[in-house]
Amino acid sequence: MWYNLIRLIIWSIIFATVYYLVMKKTKITQKRRIVFLSFLLCLVLGTLSSLFPIENLFISFDDPEDVLKYIQGGTIEGVVHGNNSSMFITENSKDASISHFIIPRTDAGYKIPSFFSVQRILHKQDDISFNLYSVLRTNDYYIVGSIVSSEEISIRDSNNATLKSSSVKTVDAYLILFFGYIKNYTSEYYLLIDETIVAIS
Repeated sequence: MWYNLIRLIIWSIIFATVYYLVMKKTKITQKRRIVFLSFLLCLVLGTLSSLFPIENLFISFDDPEDVLKYIQGGTIEGVVHGNNSSMFITENSKDASISHFIIPRTDAGYKIPSFFSVQRILHKQDDISFNLYSVLRTNDYYIVGSIVSSEEISIRDSNNATLKSSSVKTVDAYLILFFGYIKNYTSEYYLLIDETIVAIS
């Protein structure tokens, strides 16, 4: 929540200061161009500061939930912890959308994810849809997916770990959302939907 607000305030102050100095000290013919370039520069730097959080240089969080509260709102629907990270599943109260959020951990504590913190390494869109994510510079992997079924089902993986899931009943089927931490990811990793093996790679 504070993440975007702080950036908005900081870059608004910077732009207002530049605007004031330009209006006070610059010739009239150059004012529009300088103000436009200043606004554009603040916009670019503001975007970069969101992709690469400067807070990570001097702030660490003791709890991954504190990072989540700092970055965004939403109701926590589920959480799984890896060795060097945690993943939250959240629901936006405004539109009921579901999203995931992976937070890396260092020796100093939990950090705000940057643009390069997490990489999607696999995407599948079919009867069973899922994404596989890797937390950079760690061995942590996560899976997030969904499946439509006529009945409630169990979902496990090749490590014999039961993936967390929630289901939404529609008129004639269940929409099942599942997610989990992959304890041992290899090229032979697979899902077990009830008794059906679903290859990942």
